[in-house]
Amino acid sequence: MTKTRFVAPASILLAFSVSSQARAADLSDLSYDASGPTVTITSCNTSAQGALTIPSSIEGKPVTAIGPSAFFGCHGLTHIDTGDTVTEIGSLAFFGNQGIETLQLGRSVTSIASRAFNSCSALNTVTLNDTVATIGDSAFERCDKLEAIIIPASVTSIGKSAFRYCSRLESVHFEGEPPTFGDNIFDSIHNLAIITAPPGNVGFPTSLSGVPVFTKAGKISYRIGENTASVVDCDEDASGTQDILLTISGKAVTRVERSAFERCTQITQINFPEGVTSIDFRAFSNCSGIETLSLPDSLTTIGEEAFANCQKLNQITFGSSLTQIGTAAFTGCGLSSVDIPDTVTSIGNSTFENCTQLERATIGDRVNFLGNTCFALCSSLKEVVLGARVSRFGWNTFH
Repeated sequence: MTKTRFVAPASILLAFSVSSQARAADLSDLSYDASGPTVTITSCNTSAQGALTIPSSIEGKPVTAIGPSAFFGCHGLTHIDTGDTVTEIGSLAFFGNQGIETLQLGRSVTSIASRAFNSCSALNTVTLNDTVATIGDSAFERCDKLEAIIIPASVTSIGKSAFRYCSRLESVHFEGEPPTFGDNIFDSIHNLAIITAPPGNVGFPTSLSGVPVFTKAGKISYRIGENTASVVDCDEDASGTQDILLTISGKAVTRVERSAFERCTQITQINFPEGVTSIDFRAFSNCSGIETLSLPDSLTTIGEEAFANCQKLNQITFGSSLTQIGTAAFTGCGLSSVDIPDTVTSIGNSTFENCTQLERATIGDRVNFLGNTCFALCSSLKEVVLGARVSRFGWNTFH
């Protein structure tokens, strides 16, 4: 049967709304259709507040669907758990809801219909379980607080504009093979967003809606080139020791790209494989947890600000092929001593500036020029051993 609700006088509703704020939403806030063998949720009391878990059964029948527009106008709800039995979420089911912040799809959900969560302006966390097969057109369009989404391997189809205009969406990870993609799925998401897929899934395009698609192993994401691979990103929550792979998808990893680890403040150690030849601009800048570094013998170039402001970095071992250390590469680090190998020919401006714990430095025999403010503000510096070719100093080298 279809359940109808009693509409109380305004004075009674006012008293009820004050008292109802003290409890989470429940079955009493829902209307439903139980006329068949299963139950469909058809509407919700717009005064419902807080978290709501859809019940697994009503009147002894399993609740299997949330009907079209069922929760339209229920802005007081903050968390939705679809429960254990719901398989379908209808079109426009939560359209325009301004209160829902978190969404947990239950273990039975297989399909999310078109515009189901479109314009849910407060939605910031979505958990899709590994039963979901289809995500409909514009399902999460304009959810502009959503920052990350994991697409389970079960998903076989994503409709057009599914995540369009999710302006804060920075991280999208596919756990399985590429689904069928509609048009403009990720159009106008965050301008620094990356999309990742697991190693071995060669069927993914190189980009979706103009957003590059990378390969992710553990917490680290890689760009697969024609002949080699490079590190492009690391999850912000990465911690402890992180290992950069020697090869991925059959390609040797040779480079750590610009700002790849810049936000990874909980990492304490990075293990580099032999084969990495360059570390780019700000690649590890602000990695405040790193304490020691052992760079591979294959490394030739350390880019500008590559390890800037790694405040706990107190020990570093350079490899045997290093030739260039860029401007401000180690500025603001916690190094106590540094030995520049004889292979290095260039040390940029401000390379060790403001390393206030640095007491000793040895400059290799191929360096002929120390850049401007190279050791400026190194207030603990007691000794510098100059290599045989050092003949020129920049402005305020030891200021």
